[in-house]
Amino acid sequence: MSLKNKKFLLIIIFALLSVTTAIGQNTFIKCITFPGNALGYSVCQTPDNDIVVAGILSNPLLIFKDDSLGNLLWYRTYGNQHQEVGKLIETSNSNFLVCGTIDLGPRFLYLVMINPQGDTLWTRIFRPTNGQAWGVSVCEAPDRGFMAIGSAIDSIERFYLYAVKIDSLGNLQWIKTFRTSDRDRYASSILVNDSSYLILSNVSNSSSNYGYIEILKIDQEGNQIGNRIYDLWPGRTEYAKDIRPTENGYLIVGSRSVDTTSSFLALKISYLLNQEWLKTYKLSDLHDLAITFVPTTNGYWLVGTINDPNYTSNTIRIGLLRINSQGDSLDVKTFQGNNYGTRATDAQLANDSGLIIVGYVCSNPGQVILIKTDGQGNVGTQENPMSHSFSHPIKVFPNPNHGLVNFQISNRQKGNLKIFDALGRNIKEIEIKDHVRLKLSAGIYFYRLKNQTGKIVILSP
Repeated sequence: MSLKNKKFLLIIIFALLSVTTAIGQNTFIKCITFPGNALGYSVCQTPDNDIVVAGILSNPLLIFKDDSLGNLLWYRTYGNQHQEVGKLIETSNSNFLVCGTIDLGPRFLYLVMINPQGDTLWTRIFRPTNGQAWGVSVCEAPDRGFMAIGSAIDSIERFYLYAVKIDSLGNLQWIKTFRTSDRDRYASSILVNDSSYLILSNVSNSSSNYGYIEILKIDQEGNQIGNRIYDLWPGRTEYAKDIRPTENGYLIVGSRSVDTTSSFLALKISYLLNQEWLKTYKLSDLHDLAITFVPTTNGYWLVGTINDPNYTSNTIRIGLLRINSQGDSLDVKTFQGNNYGTRATDAQLANDSGLIIVGYVCSNPGQVILIKTDGQGNVGTQENPMSHSFSHPIKVFPNPNHGLVNFQISNRQKGNLKIFDALGRNIKEIEIKDHVRLKLSAGIYFYRLKNQTGKIVILSP
């Protein structure tokens, strides 16, 4: 490596470390307004601290990327048909894959692969012959392909598990189905377990409220090699929503229903799928549903939606429950967006050990809510959510690039564009109308235009 390239690499590393240190404990709550009814469903954080969210904008699939401060970098919609989002993941080559459902008359399990700039690389749809399928979750396989799961329905209207294995380019390798003799089986989550997969599902009888939790274990070829049933309260209904690995096994979260109320449920199991402990928690006087969890030091944050009596939209809130490694309750936090009912749909552990939570506000039209907390579940002084309208965002392209970057504002608006280097120095300021192209040397930059900020990466020629 030449001395010039070494110096450039050191500058980039120093800039990244400086930015990470400056924003390491950033927290916020933001209610994000798009041009339509916007709902956030799944979230992930990239290694450079950007946040990517998948959701729905009226009917089409919505994907947007924010920086670590919650400022919009870009957003895109995909297709015009009615869609639903199950899971968003970042792949090992820094692309993003969404698993969901698209309604084309019958419903199909739907996979969309995009690059870091939001450009579509490929899409795939799958359904059984003479049936329908709903996409629920996806994970990357050991061979760098992907395993997607969902629920399908047959001609006699019985639900069953539907599993699709594709290679890294989206080419189909196999499809497997898993049925029960007399009950409906619904997919919830999937994870890779060494050389096999664990599929979390819920099994119920449509003629009664009774249901139980089941884990299916399948090999790399889709053959079932084991299962474990958790009939935790015979005659009652428990609903599992997510399973994730822990230090010495797995944790399953969901809800337990009793009469007209429900509670958070946490079930700790070993690597051999044996039950270790089971706990339920009441955070409100009515319905509590845990949708996922994130690990903490010596415990977990359970994340879900809670609702007080009367079941009005304004009483629905996001609930966080901190428990220790044995399931004992330690702390509770609640959040709500703009005094409207607010639901959590996904959460991830942030790079700084805080939490990133996504969901939606039950306003008209709906808003995406994005929450970043510290490791204690706090959001500092920004307790009141902030609304930002991105109906006419600035477009920055290409990004990354090799020296020439375009800034475009829709509807021929005017704005004062400021460019900052990685050390925060204002190096350029220009009044733009509609569009401008700038030439920048290799490095990392940040821009600001009105209430929008973002990052630009200039690569060596």
